[in-house]
Amino acid sequence: MDRNIWKFITLFFIFLLVSCNTTQDNMVLNLSGYNSPSNIAMHDHYLFIPTATKDEDFANKIIEINLDDKTETIFYESKAPYLAINDLMVNDHYMTWVESEISGLMARIILLDRETNETKILYEAEPDDLELVAPFLKSNIVAWIQRDHDNDDARVVIYDIDKDNYETIGKVYEHSFYNNWVYIDGDSIYWSDIINDENYFVSYNMKTSETQSYQSKQGTPGYIEVSGDYYYALEFKDHRDWVTNQLTVTNVKKGEHTVISETWITKYLSFGEEVVYLDNEQENLFKYNVRTNEITKIDTNLERLDFMTPSYDRKHVILSYDDPDTKEIHIEIIRIQ
Repeated sequence: MDRNIWKFITLFFIFLLVSCNTTQDNMVLNLSGYNSPSNIAMHDHYLFIPTATKDEDFANKIIEINLDDKTETIFYESKAPYLAINDLMVNDHYMTWVESEISGLMARIILLDRETNETKILYEAEPDDLELVAPFLKSNIVAWIQRDHDNDDARVVIYDIDKDNYETIGKVYEHSFYNNWVYIDGDSIYWSDIINDENYFVSYNMKTSETQSYQSKQGTPGYIEVSGDYYYALEFKDHRDWVTNQLTVTNVKKGEHTVISETWITKYLSFGEEVVYLDNEQENLFKYNVRTNEITKIDTNLERLDFMTPSYDRKHVILSYDDPDTKEIHIEIIRIQ
């Protein structure tokens, strides 16, 4: 057979192989019959959406969307009084979320084993306590900040799924909405705090059990995300006032601090050396590159942008909004990396 024909056949099969193993780069979905979604999780070719059906006003279901054939199934349904599901995260083996009353009371952290579909309650707030716990799932570790029921102090707790073991790894001296969650990158868990009237990023290394703190260069850091030496945050001039935030990145190795957005923003997500953020009008999406300091606008097909979450592998951003009149959820998946 002619050598060129062999080359063509070889390249054709390589193309097929790559095509079959590549996640859809960009996709728009319009789902009918749903209402009031919260954060959407994406893993491989599946979306998991906490939502309500069209005749309900409470998001007590998690629906699973197969992105290959667009089939929709109810993956999980909570029972009264737990009629609100939030903070959903998913990885290869597990899922975590918070379910509570619609008011936010009676919050509890749920862990689900994706192989057995068995669930476990990791933490329950006091029945009359409005505690906004926000678990972070990474590999076999779940981490969150909780208040002690006896003295109202806040502490950082990790749960090792493999060892079935809880451990308190740190104290949060000034606990509020802006620093109510943790972030896991590599072997370390990160959070922010105000200690002796100074603003800090705090990290705990799970291998060495060492805690380190890094003083903020500007305001009070909240909603932090970390990628290697880069610490992303919304830094507040006044952490009691949302519109005083500025999106920043700090290279802790070089001691460099950069304000990415001078005006306050709605939300951001980090993707390694890039960060995607939504402006305060919830209409424009931007991407900032740490190395080049370039800001580019990301075009979307959605009329508005209410929610923004990352895929598990941090390669895609999932944008969405719902229309309460038509009972539809509009979703767009955009590849970032």
